[in-house]
Amino acid sequence: MHEKPQFKAHFNIHIVEDEKAVFLLSELDCYVLQGRIYCLLAPLLDGKHGIDQIIDHLAGQASIAEIYYALALLEKKAYITEAGGDFPREQLAFWSALGVETPALFEKVKSNPVSVISLGSDSTGTLLSILQEMQLEIAAKAELLIVLVDDYLQPELEELNQKFCREKQSWILVKARGSIPWLGPLFIPGKTACWQCLAQRLQNNRDVEEYIRRQQELQSPVNIPPGTLPATRGLVWNLLAVEVAKQLLNGRSLFSENKMISLDIYNMSIESHALVKRPQCPICGQAADIHKAAQPPLLQSTQKLFTFDGGHRSISPEETLQKYGQHVSSITGVVKFLHNPVEDDSFLKVYHSGHNCAAKYGNLALLRGGLRSQSAGKGMSEMQAKAGALCEAVERYSGVFRGEEARIRASYRELGEEAIHPNRIMNFSSTQYLNRELSNAREGKFNQVPEPFDENQEMDWTAVWSLTREKFRYLPTAFCYFSHPENKTLFSCSNGNASGNILEEAILQGFFELVERDSVAIWWYNRLQMPEVDLASFNEPFIHEMQRYYRRHDREIWVLDLSSDLNIPAFAALTRKSSGAQEAIMMGFGAHFDARLALIRALTELNQMMLFVLELENGKWGEENIIDNATPEWLKQATVANQPYLLPHSGKSVRKAGDYNDLSGEDFLSDIKSCRQIIERKGMEMLVLEQTRPDIGIAVVKVIVPGLRHFWKRLAPGRLYDVPVEMGWLPLPRLESEMNPIGVFL
Repeated sequence: MHEKPQFKAHFNIHIVEDEKAVFLLSELDCYVLQGRIYCLLAPLLDGKHGIDQIIDHLAGQASIAEIYYALALLEKKAYITEAGGDFPREQLAFWSALGVETPALFEKVKSNPVSVISLGSDSTGTLLSILQEMQLEIAAKAELLIVLVDDYLQPELEELNQKFCREKQSWILVKARGSIPWLGPLFIPGKTACWQCLAQRLQNNRDVEEYIRRQQELQSPVNIPPGTLPATRGLVWNLLAVEVAKQLLNGRSLFSENKMISLDIYNMSIESHALVKRPQCPICGQAADIHKAAQPPLLQSTQKLFTFDGGHRSISPEETLQKYGQHVSSITGVVKFLHNPVEDDSFLKVYHSGHNCAAKYGNLALLRGGLRSQSAGKGMSEMQAKAGALCEAVERYSGVFRGEEARIRASYRELGEEAIHPNRIMNFSSTQYLNRELSNAREGKFNQVPEPFDENQEMDWTAVWSLTREKFRYLPTAFCYFSHPENKTLFSCSNGNASGNILEEAILQGFFELVERDSVAIWWYNRLQMPEVDLASFNEPFIHEMQRYYRRHDREIWVLDLSSDLNIPAFAALTRKSSGAQEAIMMGFGAHFDARLALIRALTELNQMMLFVLELENGKWGEENIIDNATPEWLKQATVANQPYLLPHSGKSVRKAGDYNDLSGEDFLSDIKSCRQIIERKGMEMLVLEQTRPDIGIAVVKVIVPGLRHFWKRLAPGRLYDVPVEMGWLPLPRLESEMNPIGVFL
């Protein structure tokens, strides 16, 4: 019990004798102490009276037991504290409201000095004066160091960070200049992320500045004149002083462990940004362990808990967003933003997200493309679309080559049977290689042809796990990851790339994407008319609402069954304008063991594509926004009359919901085994490359099945020619010259 108790400094005390009540008023709360004993005690709880004095003073008015009991209750409820110290009352009230006890306050102030250094344009004098006004102790050498900078990527910070990590020096980084000052994070060596972790994220999110720095071979960050006023700098110093004091005195601040804040001076808003400690960081992580040889993926039996929208998941979209939302930040995130581009449209559930791709630094065209590239998520609900956009951005980020990936150096010939020839997956024909310069000048970006693969050239190879053979095979790293420097003969792409809450979930998503695109390629390039799907037979309210929405936009929609010899439901959802010369035809695709989900995926992808169409029609996309002319040309020129394979086959029966068997089970692992069996019965092999980044946690994979076809224009012999004959859709395989000259542009 306190020796000389007093009401906490943030309370104003009012005694109402007639009601036998004592009111404790603060800026945020009001408490009432009911009872005669509290009216007697209140005037004596001023920090000047000890317990014995209080007992003597109330002798004859209250018993010793009553006094002790009442004081014990007041202490338990944290209404009183111990007297002491000479802090100004206003400052005592501030700390008292935050729960800092008066004796602890003085002890912490004396035992936790701070020091300040400047590596930028700002001197330390003003900040030091403000810290001293806060009663904080200043020392030349202290456990907490504040470092003032003009830019968080100043070159000298790299060496300073290494020094502080060695010396176990805790420090706070601050940029006071500019219209959006930054405060924090607090770096604690051995506990939090370090500056190198922060720098990696900052560099990834500075698109234009990093491009200019690399092109001009600058050592320092690109200088941007900061818009700063003396008053705004003073605002930052004062806010910093308060937060430093809060951190020292009660361990909580806006930039506490692994957090930093940005202060928008123009609209006076504060945004918090999470900083992740990167296990693969060369300074504070376990880089040696991360870079060790590849390990076989450990697949486990896991029950499905969410199967309604988008696919089969182990947790709901809301849980995914809650678990991984910390990775969304324009400053420290791997996902720059999550944005709803159709807030004024109650039906379209589409989200865009910003992701980083290292390729944009190569030249101006790549930079422009990278700045406009966005990941997207779609669904029947807003939460599914938002979670999908987040996961796709993480998937793209995780697939970028960063030099930390396990790999070996060899040629295809040297590796022998362990290597897979990349063209078994890319499937370019010899004619395409022969005519590549001519076709590349004509085709859009998705249908470019690389230089022929040199089997004797030494290059990086990545181990991919064969679920079929239960051993590692090797593929060129430039095929497995985006932006690898050895990409002239190998085009990486996102086909089979997928993310999920768990590894098994991601593998299924990646596999169904391969099946979807294989089915689309066979239909598209052979220009086959496929059966129509009876949408009404699925009795899905979302589909009825979608049909009404498209009718309001003068559009009709229909769905084709593209299911192939794999017997996995695959669909193409199409739409066209009902009137006018330009039909502006657009498509969306989907495949899944569950035909209902395959259909929903195709329809929601169509909604995602329609967003682009509607914006183009409304003039929201100018020529400067269009990277590839293939899509606008298709929207202007394609009609069902000149592309009749887009229409259903009039001679084939309409497919109904009851025609499809649900091949999925209740467990992810059993579904993966089913996928393997389907592929292996066709003489193919199923491989998995895990691309999960240890600093993110969302499972990311690239699923590879040599032989399955991408829906981009890749015309080598194989399933593209054989399946239509096997299924009885064509009497003979088409010639390469007879294939659809228009490449899929999505």
